[in-house]
Amino acid sequence: MEFKQGDLVCRKSYNSDILFKIKKVTETQALLKGLDFRLLADAPLEDLVVPSIDKINEHKEKTQKKLNCTLTLSLTQWYNTILI
Repeated sequence: MEFKQGDLVCRKSYNSDILFKIKKVTETQALLKGLDFRLLADAPLEDLVVPSIDKINEHKEKTQKKLNCTLTLSLTQWYNTILI
């Protein structure tokens, strides 16, 4: 499979645990940037796989839950500080 900059991928060798966006592609390797984590990694092209729609949707749901939880906590902390 041919990969290009901007593609969403996972690494087979890590059981597709993290979603990445390809930042750069060479003949044999890709430079990857984590979508959820501040993470840069490189991987051989044969280790990359395009995630399924289900995997992408699962990622979106988890990210949205994290954002909602963080926002709720931040608002609660802010509200508590103005009451003190």
